[in-house]
Amino acid sequence: MTLCVAWRKNNNVCFASDSRITFGTNSYADVGIKVMAVPYRVYSPYDEKNNNHLSFSGELGMCFSGSVSSSMFIKETVIEVLKNLQYAPNYTNVSIDKIASFIFKVYKNISKEVCSTSLHKNGIADIIIAGRCPTAKTIKAFKFATDSKNEHSCSEILKNEGDYEFSGSGAKNAIDIVSGKKPSPLDLIESLKKTIDDEITAPDVGGNIQYGTFVEDSFVIYGIVEYIKDNGVKYWRGFLDLNSQEYSSSYDDFILSYRYIDPFQTFNKS
Repeated sequence: MTLCVAWRKNNNVCFASDSRITFGTNSYADVGIKVMAVPYRVYSPYDEKNNNHLSFSGELGMCFSGSVSSSMFIKETVIEVLKNLQYAPNYTNVSIDKIASFIFKVYKNISKEVCSTSLHKNGIADIIIAGRCPTAKTIKAFKFATDSKNEHSCSEILKNEGDYEFSGSGAKNAIDIVSGKKPSPLDLIESLKKTIDDEITAPDVGGNIQYGTFVEDSFVIYGIVEYIKDNGVKYWRGFLDLNSQEYSSSYDDFILSYRYIDPFQTFNKS
């Protein structure tokens, strides 16, 4: 399942992915949310009145590849625990490195448990996270990975301008596409799209592109604009077409306020 691509450009970090979920042999649904923003909150210790206060907060970007089972449980747990972090004055280094280290503990425990079941290596999920460090004020990215022996690793990636990382079952296809060049963001997006469209060698990569990047301290998810001949303009967030009658015909209903881009036009100008 999946092809995720992450890159650093202009001191910023961007994530993109497909939307396909694999449920069994030749059984797919293009309904996954694989690029997402995850808020975190860091509180002070409780005082003598059993009160504490919010000291730091921010958003991480997160991208998943691999087992839908592991991804789902890791995602749910990380979202829950990151709302309730607490630091120890004079001991805890409040940095994105320490937040990543904490998430890695969660990732490792859940991944190890899922991979110990009958799923074995089919339970492997890799995660890429990024966030602006609350103290160093710079964006860092980390990759959590599991190998076939159920061994886990955490490594900092995208350290330098122009660095990129592919993750997931479609990574080899994408690497082959950009081989021999120093790929631009447009090259990376096109490698993702070509892999999505390749139903022969990458059948478990498919669906609509997802994309997010940092705008100041927030990780912003963008909807994807696509013009389909004879079918009009689509505004995609994963599987959902937010320009469809179902989501846009009722004046008294909620609408979704995503920012939208056509990545092929946007990155062609960058």
